[in-house]
Amino acid sequence: MNYFVSKKIDTDSKKIVWNIFPEDFRIAAYLFLWFSCALGLYITRAYGDPSVFQDNAIKSIWGYNNLCVVFDYPPATYILPTLWGFNLLLFIAYVLSNWVRTRLHFIADPKIKTFYKFSSIVALIEIAGFCYASTIFAVSPEDKLILHSFPFATMVTVLSMVAFRNGLYYFYQTGLSSAEIRLAQIYLTFHLIISILYVGSLINGLFGDPFYNSIQNIAYNGIVGRVWFITGMIFPIYFGFKFRKRAQSVILSSTYDSYSVPTSTSH
Repeated sequence: MNYFVSKKIDTDSKKIVWNIFPEDFRIAAYLFLWFSCALGLYITRAYGDPSVFQDNAIKSIWGYNNLCVVFDYPPATYILPTLWGFNLLLFIAYVLSNWVRTRLHFIADPKIKTFYKFSSIVALIEIAGFCYASTIFAVSPEDKLILHSFPFATMVTVLSMVAFRNGLYYFYQTGLSSAEIRLAQIYLTFHLIISILYVGSLINGLFGDPFYNSIQNIAYNGIVGRVWFITGMIFPIYFGFKFRKRAQSVILSSTYDSYSVPTSTSH
């Protein structure tokens, strides 16, 4: 079985056929992000100051620790920013390859013009959002909380958009059964609602609780946040594996010119 990118060379026609699998980049991006989180948690607990999990700027605002904490303190800060660089490449590779796939479908079937335009706009937002999320590593929450946590809220938003847009793609392009269509509708609706609630809870605490008191609603914030991680960072891995063979790969072809290297003859 081929993964990520494969190629087939036809020397007779001087053609190279490239087969790109967007789902592979997506699965790898999520798995690598979870690996980075687990590594950050281990490094902080084993070699850092474990008390940061009980006393930190994030917990003082929202009343519980979100995923940010495992990235925020030494010695995790010495390693995880580099790993995020690789993660960023994987996410962008997925967004671009998925956009190319949608573009090819639009060329073959102009009836999906609206979905293609929607996907194009969202793809640009996703790439910008993933790049902006890198600011998480540049600013400590103790130094400037808003400059640290707003990029995190942006990454949550972007991951929600990725999951939602990919769900729509599967809905329209993978030939779902009637039962799968109903489940897809339930998932997309529920994930959209929980994403709005989670981002709303982050923005609420970040801007001084204009809607409700975050500390008095720790249980609500914690449940919404944890449910979002299930729908936004675990389910997409399952869907990637489930639909990898059913979702079309991106097939591109290129030609090349053969040439011979002249040899010299000594006399």
